[in-house]
Amino acid sequence: MTQYDFTASFVERLTMEIGDWMDHIVTEQSNEIWKRCGMHEKMKLLDEVDISSQQGMDPASLQAAFSKFYQSMFSMVMPEFDRLNNPRLRTTARNSTARSIAMGYVRLYNALSNPESGYSKEELERILVHAPEQVSKYILDA
Repeated sequence: MTQYDFTASFVERLTMEIGDWMDHIVTEQSNEIWKRCGMHEKMKLLDEVDISSQQGMDPASLQAAFSKFYQSMFSMVMPEFDRLNNPRLRTTARNSTARSIAMGYVRLYNALSNPESGYSKEELERILVHAPEQVSKYILDA
């Protein structure tokens, strides 16, 4: 369609709009995955000074949420993307969501591992079972 001058601006605008919608879909799907395992609200608290004293951030609650997250890694189903007719867009959406989840895990891992978070080494060993590299590799290679 871009072979005609009058369609070039339309194609450019449409391409930008597709990109905006793709970003929106990836954000929504990532948030849904975090909600399913009980991490969405916890992620909002990562910038607090003493994370461990925040409601819902006690070691037992975190351990339960991370357990759900680790289990979901093995079945990270995203049926919403099946409705995308274009295979390239479907693949891009799945891969972008996987990258978003992997980056979110790195953020969680780093915030909780920070000595100022208030967690002991023993608590962290029970909560953070997998290193970010392991999670990234599994999610991105799945």
